[in-house]
Amino acid sequence: MASERLIRKYRDRYARLLRLYPKPYRERFGEAMEQTFNDLCRERVKGGKGLFGFALWTFLETSAGILRETITVIITQNLTRGLNVYRIAIGVAVVTALLLVWLTLAVGTEDDNSGGLMYLGVIVLGIGAITARFQPQGMVRALFATALAQALVAVIAMIAWGQYFEFLILNGFFIALWVGSALLFRRAIHANNQESGNIASS
Repeated sequence: MASERLIRKYRDRYARLLRLYPKPYRERFGEAMEQTFNDLCRERVKGGKGLFGFALWTFLETSAGILRETITVIITQNLTRGLNVYRIAIGVAVVTALLLVWLTLAVGTEDDNSGGLMYLGVIVLGIGAITARFQPQGMVRALFATALAQALVAVIAMIAWGQYFEFLILNGFFIALWVGSALLFRRAIHANNQESGNIASS
């Protein structure tokens, strides 16, 4: 049955997404979250409702939760050495790139996955920024450029598919993460300059 295959497809991909949670959180809540998602999918099918919008929103909400928990772990691990803005900025950028890769490959559209090709440039730009230029000043420029590329892709996608709300929410989420990471790197620059000034004056 087509609906069963679709439910199984989304359930399997949601299970893979849950693996990105930090291990303690995943072991505590992962099984219940997967079962809840499966039950809600079946309820929507029985009610004659589509799954794509629900799956997209759930994946997006779960991705935000993964990001939140990952940042919490990063902050907690660095509390004994003081809050390290640079490390957090790297963490946000890396997690954002990984989530965008996963969503592009896993969700796509129900009819085809051609839209994923448009995000390839954003993914390459984002990952290139992360792997090639870990200097804060370079990362600020690269991440702002990645956010701009994501915005351009969002406009094209909204015009092409006419799904303004869904694409606005999805792309707005990633744009906010790219910009947030860039601002964290900028803050790291200011913190480093201030620390250097204090050392010079002492």
